[in-house]
Amino acid sequence: MQNYNRKSVFVTLFISFIIILMLPITVGFWLYDKMESIIKDNANRSNIAMLKQAGNAIDSEIYRVNQLAAQISFNPKLQFILSQIHSEDDDIIKYYNFMKDIKNYNISNPFIHDYYVYLPDKDTIVSPKVKTNSRIFYDYIYGYENINYDAWKKAIQSTNKVQTYIPSTTIFEGISFSPEKIITYLQTLPYGETKNPRGYLAILINEQMIKETLHNLEWANQGDIYILDKENNKIMTTAKEDAFFNTLDENFTGTHGVLEDKIDHEELIVSYVVSNKTKWKYISVVPKSVVMAKVNTVKALAISLLIFCLVGGLITSYYLAYRHYVPVKELVSSIVNKMNRNGRLPFNEYHIIRETLNKSWDSEMKLRNKLIEHTPQIKANFLTRLINGFVDQTTITSESLAFMNISIASENFIVFVIDVEECGRFVYEDNEKQWAIIRFIISNISEELANKNHNGFIIELDQKRVGVILNFTLNEFPMDYIGKMVFEIKEIVEERFGIIISIGIGNQHKGFGNIVTSYREALQALNYRMIKGNSRIISFNETKEAEHHYYYPEGIEAQLMNFIKIADFENAEKILDNIFEENFESRNISFQIGKCLFFNIMSTHLKILNDINLKYDDVIFSGEENPVTQLLKCQTGEEMHYKIKSIYKRLCNHIKDNRPSQSERLIHNITQYIQKHYADNMLSLSSIAEEMNITPQYLSSFFKKQKGENITDHIAKIRLEYAKAMLIDEELTITEIAKRIGYSNDVGFIRLFKKYEGITPGSYRTSFKDDVASN
Repeated sequence: MQNYNRKSVFVTLFISFIIILMLPITVGFWLYDKMESIIKDNANRSNIAMLKQAGNAIDSEIYRVNQLAAQISFNPKLQFILSQIHSEDDDIIKYYNFMKDIKNYNISNPFIHDYYVYLPDKDTIVSPKVKTNSRIFYDYIYGYENINYDAWKKAIQSTNKVQTYIPSTTIFEGISFSPEKIITYLQTLPYGETKNPRGYLAILINEQMIKETLHNLEWANQGDIYILDKENNKIMTTAKEDAFFNTLDENFTGTHGVLEDKIDHEELIVSYVVSNKTKWKYISVVPKSVVMAKVNTVKALAISLLIFCLVGGLITSYYLAYRHYVPVKELVSSIVNKMNRNGRLPFNEYHIIRETLNKSWDSEMKLRNKLIEHTPQIKANFLTRLINGFVDQTTITSESLAFMNISIASENFIVFVIDVEECGRFVYEDNEKQWAIIRFIISNISEELANKNHNGFIIELDQKRVGVILNFTLNEFPMDYIGKMVFEIKEIVEERFGIIISIGIGNQHKGFGNIVTSYREALQALNYRMIKGNSRIISFNETKEAEHHYYYPEGIEAQLMNFIKIADFENAEKILDNIFEENFESRNISFQIGKCLFFNIMSTHLKILNDINLKYDDVIFSGEENPVTQLLKCQTGEEMHYKIKSIYKRLCNHIKDNRPSQSERLIHNITQYIQKHYADNMLSLSSIAEEMNITPQYLSSFFKKQKGENITDHIAKIRLEYAKAMLIDEELTITEIAKRIGYSNDVGFIRLFKKYEGITPGSYRTSFKDDVASN
């Protein structure tokens, strides 16, 4: 092993890990320092929120107490009693009516224990249940624990405010002397009279219900709750002793707040809330140790965890530094062994790696330069395999595309294929050099126009064919745009260079994997030239709309066969032209179906040869390729159409030259058949055509062409001649003659006779008899 400073990298790594470790630990210590105040503030806010909630609940009940006080204060019967307070008349009925009224008031509120009215001038107390004097009321109904009778009366009569409260006090109710903690609400009567009140209203509030509301406060069982009125007089407290209240600073400012105090070396947290409605103060006094118990627990746990993390982090840092150093150590050892250098190396591991990388980069740069020289060939090979679907999509990366100078704007692609139809003036000799010039011209023009607004990639597919992959940024490529672009390509190539081309356009597809689909669609569109003709621009959509059946019914085929058999090429050509027009001009069939149509027409040609017992290879096309082979060499439907017509014309000429009497024999057979069966009432155009093994349409046109008259007229004239001969015989009736010449009754016969002779059969017989008599 070579001698070099291997520990330098390890020490660097170890120190780096320690620095990284110390960063979160330092932040952690700072966070722990802030944690106490944050949790304390959260606890104080939570306590104030609960105080507000409890205060709102108590305020709503006090509001109901005020509503009850208002109902009683403004009772008309009470107003009447107060107005008669100085009268000597003390009618018990008015008190009874008043008691009856207030008894009906709803006191379902559990906060309200009871209520009564005290009239000091008459020393009378009236409640919903009883009317008595103050002494009896105090001794036997509601007596206070810490207030004697005189103090109680004085407390009531000294009320000089609209509303005041006697703090929570234990009262003994009824003769059972059951104790209840009560807050006494006092109000002067009439309502609002404070100088010379004529009576007082007292409402007893159940302190236990208030305590139950306060009991839901957090820390309520661990601290004390005080309720003070707006003059800071204590209304009630949950505290067993008033040590804190006696030392309480009464400077409560604002609507709420938090104070800290200390009693007997115990730190306290004082939270208060001032009611907006009653101006009562709700005060929570909780030992600080209770509030901070969870904080101290968390803080102790956090410090323990920080110490554990620090120790564990140091151990882990050492372990990770060593683990990260091992690969570096092995790499450097391998490099040093490969360097084959003796003696001490004057640099550490990083210097060795850097020197090795520099050498590798130099070698890579030389290799890259060589690859760049071959980039066009690599790109052409990639595009050729891509358009044919031979590229694995998982191997295509942005780096490989960038290396081949292929920029992809989006996942949207369209392929169109350009085929050379005629070379113009550029090909003097059919060699690869001339074709390379043509492909170069087409490729340059296509690439320039394709890259004008989008990305275009050119592929030379074979000697006469160039493909273009168009990559564009629009979500939906407008076909009229690509139509204009390929039209411009075609126009420039044909007008400037005289090269005739056809272009097939595929549909838009997404992704590299579907480029081959668009390419195959473009080839299918290009093959559609058989239907559309050469030097065309054809899109795949045109082929999709093509019909998948052709027009060539059996009746038309039979007519064609009949015309060919009698060497009537003029009518046969009309049928072939009508078939071509119907399928390729009036309708839109696919090129595959078009090929099937032409082969079907060629099968008709073979049927005719079989029917007339001819062999085309020995007689008609001797020494030439057979007609099917000639048809396969045609590039377009129009070429196939003209080729078939020329084949049929040669066949007609052959039949005409070698079988000149065929028409004569056919017309002779037809006239002989009519002469023989004129008396058959079933004789018709159809029956004659069936007998002659030809179609009725062909029979009609053929007979008129040969005889110059319709076949029905010919039959009528034959029957008429026989009828005239029979009319000479006077023993035959008109009806009998009609049946003998093929009519079922005399009506049709008379109509026929009159049509052609101008007179009826009877008149004809009479005129004939007169002529004979005169002679």
